[in-house]
Amino acid sequence: MFMGPKDRLRLADAYFVAFALLVVSAILTLLVLYGFTYRRSEHELDDQLKNLSKDISINFSDEVKKATEEIDKLNQYLNSNNPPGTEEASNKRASAKDSAKRAVKGRVNILNTIKNDLYPYFTRAVWIDDKGQMKLQWTVERSTADNINVANRDYFKNLKAGNFRELNNSRFWLEPLTSKLSGTKVVVISKLTDSNEQKTDNKGEKEAGKIDNSLTTIVPNMLSLVDTVVPEGFGYRIIDSSGNDPGDEDQDNPGKVLFQSSETQQSENYFHECDNNHSLRSLIFAHGSDFVNVNYGGIDHELYVTPMQGFPNWYLIVFRNKQMLRTVYLQTLALTAIIFLFYLLILLVVFSILYLIKINTRGHTEWIWPSEKMSDVYYKTFFVNLILCILGIVVVFLADRGWAILLIGAIAFTGILTLGLGLKIGKSIKLPSRTERVSRSETRFVKRNGYVWNMVLLLVLTGMLPAVAFFNVSYNQEMRLFVKQEQINIANGLQEREARVKKQYAADRADSVNTLWYNPKDAEDFINKRLDKTWDVYDSFFFGTNRLSFDPKSSKEEEPLSPLMTFFTSEVPIFNQTSVEQGGLATSQAADNSWDWLEGADGLLTLHKPAHYGNREVNISTHLQRLSASPLSPISLMLCLLIVLAIIFCLARFVVRRIFLLGVDEGLSIFRVPKEKDTIKQSHFVIQSSLSAEREGFLKADEFYHIDIAAESHAEGWVEIVGSKIKDDAPTSKIVVDHFEYRLNHPGMNRQKLKLVKQLLDANKTVVIMSSSEPAAYSFGKAANGKAAKQDDNGSKAQPNGSDAQWAEIISRFRKAYLFERECEKLDKAIDAKYPPDNNRPDTRPGGIVLPEDLGRLL
Repeated sequence: MFMGPKDRLRLADAYFVAFALLVVSAILTLLVLYGFTYRRSEHELDDQLKNLSKDISINFSDEVKKATEEIDKLNQYLNSNNPPGTEEASNKRASAKDSAKRAVKGRVNILNTIKNDLYPYFTRAVWIDDKGQMKLQWTVERSTADNINVANRDYFKNLKAGNFRELNNSRFWLEPLTSKLSGTKVVVISKLTDSNEQKTDNKGEKEAGKIDNSLTTIVPNMLSLVDTVVPEGFGYRIIDSSGNDPGDEDQDNPGKVLFQSSETQQSENYFHECDNNHSLRSLIFAHGSDFVNVNYGGIDHELYVTPMQGFPNWYLIVFRNKQMLRTVYLQTLALTAIIFLFYLLILLVVFSILYLIKINTRGHTEWIWPSEKMSDVYYKTFFVNLILCILGIVVVFLADRGWAILLIGAIAFTGILTLGLGLKIGKSIKLPSRTERVSRSETRFVKRNGYVWNMVLLLVLTGMLPAVAFFNVSYNQEMRLFVKQEQINIANGLQEREARVKKQYAADRADSVNTLWYNPKDAEDFINKRLDKTWDVYDSFFFGTNRLSFDPKSSKEEEPLSPLMTFFTSEVPIFNQTSVEQGGLATSQAADNSWDWLEGADGLLTLHKPAHYGNREVNISTHLQRLSASPLSPISLMLCLLIVLAIIFCLARFVVRRIFLLGVDEGLSIFRVPKEKDTIKQSHFVIQSSLSAEREGFLKADEFYHIDIAAESHAEGWVEIVGSKIKDDAPTSKIVVDHFEYRLNHPGMNRQKLKLVKQLLDANKTVVIMSSSEPAAYSFGKAANGKAAKQDDNGSKAQPNGSDAQWAEIISRFRKAYLFERECEKLDKAIDAKYPPDNNRPDTRPGGIVLPEDLGRLL
């Protein structure tokens, strides 16, 4: 990239630079795509968290409403002549201290009667008197439990004290607790009721006397919060911020978990599990609703926190494991890299063959060098490659999988062939006459800009567009596997849910003594009703997942597979458990036919699990995620890629200008040495073809102090000696250094010359160096025999790399000039014709700049 005027551009150098630019353009594009899509995916999943939170709140509110209405319905049953279920065979008496009171018989198997009620999903209903004593129990089981005193329970004492929850215009109390009857975790909903009298029998005697049922409670299954189906990586917690709710257990424990999506932990303090995250605690203290990033269990999680309506100290926290999305994107980048590597290998093989052919046939490649005469050709190739770019963009957004890879690769090779043939055969490419006229008048396509724009388009065709296409198919493939994995997890969760429901309500239960039903058909109907009630299924928030009630094979086709993508996907390394699970889902069907996938034209991917072992058929449909999923995504993506294009243009322009010296050739121009030596006020590096009158004029001029390198350099420490002489004796600020080429191939001597010139410039001297060789001919790193120079003439240690850099910096301060023994008059006339002299500012006149490519014509 930093070539000098005598450096030779080899074809291999051009290949390596082009290959490097291609890789850089692809990496820049992938970085932008990664940042754009990952941020968008995070926003999408955050929106899904909001939807999950909303779904839980709606289901919970709806279930509580139905449960409180069921309490009212049970009180109506209590006062009716036909209460549900059957009377218990034996009395359940009160506690010992209440034994004097008359025993009350409960009712069992009430589910047979209330199966069509609004909320039949509870196990027990209890009526409690003013002192907290259970007076009456109804249950769906075959027997009731003992009647105990619950005066110390929150669900009794809070309501009696006038404290209550309020939701849907209903006042009640709800809390999870450990049952004193069964020792298990249960939920209790209690509600104040008026006292009622039981009907008397035909003899006028009350059947159970007057029952003081000031409080009615039920033990609901709490479908919306317990044993729910949630996609893997998502979940929820309901926590108590006060630490005292319920107040009869685990007091003073802020952050304790009341409900959770995973039942693996029965007792948990969420604040402690999140390392007492300050943002989380601050948000809860302020009763706010927002997203929080926490480290939960050593893994990064994104939380969405909202207060629960009607429950002042309760907060609903929904979360997602950020590791899953990170794994998806890690696999996306790995898959993209694998595809791009194969693409680069094909390019490398093709160009290696071309290179071997070229070096064996000794063909000329001067056509690769930019020339103003090729401006029309640059425009034509630019026009053709621009059409190819548009076609490539269409392929990126419309094609998918293997076809996208093959088509974009073909377009890239076509672009390379178009530019190569255009530069090789020149004007044989014909365009319409109107385009010809436009190209000739188009100033943007002069030698420099036209060549650069063609290189930029070539990088777009071979670097940017393949990177976008490969990332696109990789992203679509990995998101497809992500959706498949979650569909499998949801389907498994639904089947486990079905098994739990059947175990709870089946007519042929293992403990036949406690069967709930008299008629097996009633059991089947109720199980179907319970399975259709989806308070406990949270899947619709995940990319619009929907459970189908019909066979999707009638309207969808089998998921199409690409052998090419299957091959590339199989090469992606395994990173974690998510990778393990997703890696086996690249096929469209399980080997044992336990599931298969169908895909429709509407972009929906449907998992079909046929009925097995008595389970229902499961059909789950989810929207596939693509790189251009939303309407605004293509616009945002194009804006991001335009930024990459601007960076690539600047980079390509810089590289092309440095390699082909575009925009730098004026700095390498030939200057005429001023005839009047006293007008020289800038340092010159004068290159002479032989001894001439011009050279003698410098040596004899009174304005210049003369230093002869050939004569002075024999003495030890000659640089310091010369410097001392100049400091003490030189009457002028102008110095001429003659025979600078003396011992040209001796690095040590050249470093001494460099030291001298640096001293002169630091002393603000105007220096004229007389040399028969170009500045690039001076070597500082190796001696003439090719061995690295260890020491200079004075024994100082060599620093070739630093000397080269210093020489390049110092020479940049000089104006290069040439002295010609012959044709000087002709050259002077040509210079004067191009740059007329300015008598008012003689020193600022460039002295007659002649471009190198015009020198032969002028002479």
